[in-house]
Parts: sequence; structure tokens; C-alpha cells
Amino acid sequence: MSDLQELTNEMLQDSELKKEYEALQLEMDRDTLDIKKYSDIYKEISKLSGQDTLQLVLECETEDEKDFYEMIGDYLLQKKQREVLGWNK
Repeated sequence: MSDLQELTNEMLQDSELKKEYEALQLEMDRDTLDIKKYSDIYKEISKLSGQDTLQLVLECETEDEKDFYEMIGDYLLQKKQREVLGWNK
């Protein structure tokens, strides 16, 4: 066991320090970004057709949501145009 691990174990024997350490660990776990979740969202959004994004724009509940779906539709259209023109990145 390394010196650092031994020191950490000794410090954690103090119940107050242990509680603070556990609280910090929980906070760090909550703040960790779930990369896979957002990657999965991107993959799903990338499958949308122009008709899908139009339907989302027409049926959304807020102006902010409408703006979001319009941007997604624009992005997907531009991506398709680059593919057709052979301008792939």
C-alpha cells in the first residue's frame, strides 16, 4: 500500500472526515457528464428526416423548443447537402 493510500485510510478513520469525503464523492458522481447518454441522443437525432423535424417544429410546445428543432433540421439539411455535393469533412 502506498503512503498516500495509508494516509487516506488513516484520515478516513475519523468519522467526520469520512462523512465529508463521502459527500464529496457523491457530488463528484452527480457532476460527471454521461458521455454515452449524449452520444446516444446524437445518434438518434442524426436519424431524423426532414419530415420528422418539420413535424417536431409544428407540434412543439414552446418557442425555444421550436427554435431547437429548426436548428436541428437546418443542421441535418446542410449535412445532407455536403454529402450530395461531395464536401464531406
